[in-house]
Amino acid sequence: MTSLPISAGIPESADAAVDSRPVCPEPQAPPTFAKFGRYAYLGGLFVGQVPWFYGNRYDWQTSPDLSGTGRTLLKFYNYTVSPDNSRNSTNFPTSVFAACLSLAYTGTPQGVAASSPSPKQIGVVAVPRSDWDENSVSWQFLQENNLAGAFTNTQWVGWIGWTVNLNELLAPLPPENALDDQGQIVIRSERDWERSWQQIKRVVIPLNRWPVQDNSPFLSLLLALYPEVEFGRDLSSYVWYYFFGKDYPATNGRTCPRLWYVWQQ
Repeated sequence: MTSLPISAGIPESADAAVDSRPVCPEPQAPPTFAKFGRYAYLGGLFVGQVPWFYGNRYDWQTSPDLSGTGRTLLKFYNYTVSPDNSRNSTNFPTSVFAACLSLAYTGTPQGVAASSPSPKQIGVVAVPRSDWDENSVSWQFLQENNLAGAFTNTQWVGWIGWTVNLNELLAPLPPENALDDQGQIVIRSERDWERSWQQIKRVVIPLNRWPVQDNSPFLSLLLALYPEVEFGRDLSSYVWYYFFGKDYPATNGRTCPRLWYVWQQ
């Protein structure tokens, strides 16, 4: 079994949050999409959908919420380690016995965390290009690759994997259970996660189909709700999951997004 984490020490690998919200950085410029780059708030990577009119003026969150549809891009880099600890690029195998993604799940904003009316599964789609940069990629990249439409169907989207047991026990808790008195995220050791589901924990997404079909040291994947709903002003369902990105200060080799696969040499 091979574990391939995304780590800050591998510049060829990347993780990035993208969402469909329109922004206008300059009054005279046409609307564009937000570029989050090394986004670190509460983890940095998110998957979900939030209605424009979620929240109210008397709630903890400002209305309207323009987050829209949120997805996560992951790019893994395959390598071998030499006796001198140098890293050498190597191609991914084209056939594996089993594979999965593993992400550390963080505390999320109260309310959106309720995943109304029920928890939503998370799916994985293969991305045909790995030439994106985490500091500049936006929703426009998905548009260019025909991946910007709502993933409303579990048949034609081309899912290569999805969560199996994502239930209420994995739903986020109110912020006081994940933040200290200074508002900082409290990281619990993995052995504590097993004893109490009320802490940050890991979400595992099995890959039912291995997407590598040619010789390449890169593997680019997209995480989204499985399935999404068509987004509009009258959207009623809401869910917003946060995961640790590789650049979050508390992330290490065990809590950054990881790809696991089994193959025979």
